[in-house]
Amino acid sequence: MAKTTQSFESRLLELDEVIKQLEQEIPLEQALEQFQNGMKLIQSCQLTLKAAEQKISQFNPPTEQLEPDHT
Repeated sequence: MAKTTQSFESRLLELDEVIKQLEQEIPLEQALEQFQNGMKLIQSCQLTLKAAEQKISQFNPPTEQLEPDHT
């Protein structure tokens, strides 16, 4: 299960394991649990990436705001 204290990398590794399990023949109930767990991990990773993008954008203005280099 995804925990907020897990690093981004550990969540990706856990997601990889979920995918491997879903690629195997497992009982439907177990597949549904793994699917739900995978979706939670994906949402958590997306939130982490969005937060990282926002931090980066504070230090790196969008390219359309930069003046062209006429050298």
